[in-house]
Amino acid sequence: MAGKFIKVGAVGTFFLSIFLFLLTRPLYAVRTVPTQSERGGIFTYPYNNDWAGMGAILFGALSDNFSKMPPNGLKIKHARFHHFNTWDETGGHTGFPYSKLIALNNSEIAAGRPPVMVTATYQGKTRYVYFQSGYPRGNNYQLADVADDRFIDFFVNEYVRKIAYPGQTTLGPADWIGSDNGMFSPSNYGVFDDSGNFVRFGSSGLVMNDPFWKTPAEYYEDIATFFRKIKAKYPDVKIMVNMGSMGDWSKFEQVYKDIPGVAHEDLFDLSNGQVTNRDIMFDWWTRYKWFASQNKVALLRVRGIPDNNTDIIRTAYLAYLMVYGDNFFHNLQPASSDTTELNPIYAQQIRNSVGDPIGEFSSSQESGRSRGYRLYWRQTTKGMIYLNFTGSTKSVTLPTDKVYYNRNGNRVTSITISDGVGDYVTFEGNPRPTSTPSATSSPVSGTLMGDANGDGRVDGLDYVIWVDNYGITSGAKFSLGDFNGDGRVDGLDYVIWVDNYSL
Repeated sequence: MAGKFIKVGAVGTFFLSIFLFLLTRPLYAVRTVPTQSERGGIFTYPYNNDWAGMGAILFGALSDNFSKMPPNGLKIKHARFHHFNTWDETGGHTGFPYSKLIALNNSEIAAGRPPVMVTATYQGKTRYVYFQSGYPRGNNYQLADVADDRFIDFFVNEYVRKIAYPGQTTLGPADWIGSDNGMFSPSNYGVFDDSGNFVRFGSSGLVMNDPFWKTPAEYYEDIATFFRKIKAKYPDVKIMVNMGSMGDWSKFEQVYKDIPGVAHEDLFDLSNGQVTNRDIMFDWWTRYKWFASQNKVALLRVRGIPDNNTDIIRTAYLAYLMVYGDNFFHNLQPASSDTTELNPIYAQQIRNSVGDPIGEFSSSQESGRSRGYRLYWRQTTKGMIYLNFTGSTKSVTLPTDKVYYNRNGNRVTSITISDGVGDYVTFEGNPRPTSTPSATSSPVSGTLMGDANGDGRVDGLDYVIWVDNYGITSGAKFSLGDFNGDGRVDGLDYVIWVDNYSL
């Protein structure tokens, strides 16, 4: 496949962009997001300014970067859904109308109704409840009663419809709202005493007021209720939560049941090229597995990747494939820049070799070590992928069902993997069954292979036809981009188009 990269480069930057746009498409996956590109960014700019190739980006809701995205690319406008402060309105980031929310709260109190903002009693005084931190420093976020229908209607009608997506009465499939601070724990909240000290929930003498949550169980149910009500009343509003820790992990599936998407800033942590926090990583990965099983959307980042360290580059992308779900996106960032995407060609070369992940990943814990010291593995359509996070070099005996080859093309029955590194093997054969080409799938006599529109040239117009029909799984014709006559429009047809492209 290396020759294909050379040939694409020869026809110019435009077609390199086209090729990169198709990165990591799982050819036979059940992908329900509108884009097939798996390249994503969390406050990350695309490599070589290739916005057309990005499948999903997350920036502040008021960013102008969303206008650079292709129509089917996920535009995740980052804000919050549960607590807010003055900076949300004045900082040029989320645009959330905090002062308008406070005005609503005050008018409800004046009308004799319960407040919209959560309160508690401490030292005999009613006080508003705040998140433990804020931005700028000291500007703590004030907690709203997220399960209250008044707040939910305000959030959607005054923020989502008027500010994040002004003029849109209904959000499209690619229109998303991001939410920061997904650190769900009641102990993150509290009040300020008369001296300005922060007093956390659970402290002696602090009592939550009616009608607000009183116990941790009620707190978690309130978070779940917000998403449940949004899904029922405003199904077009899709929220991607920036995941953090939870005070009670047993509540995880209850809270995330109706959350459609998640972003995670660190698929795993790197420090000087070394994998750290393996126990925490394992805890998160088991939950990615659940997200994948639910067909939810996930945008996963690895940052701090040493630019020229091919072992860590490979490991970062294999980690993404290890936890991969059909609606997942990856964001790989080099150590040289915390705002720019790693050259995506590295990921594509690996994907071309190993194919798509199959089933769920498996792992085995290293004897005598904590839960995160593990060997991970997962089958793919073209081989096996492995990650060695056991703490020592491992020799892995390969399955005996197929003939396997290492990255150098040598036949092997085992591979040796250093600690903190991922590797893969591919197997001989195992082609996907294809249908017998029909007469309707064949080109007209004399037609050039790749010339979908029959104008005697293989060019960008034919590519447009191919990409418009990409994903057809049966009954496709040559004129729709099925250049190999197997009834499908897929990556094999793209290779034919590339091979026959002419200026």
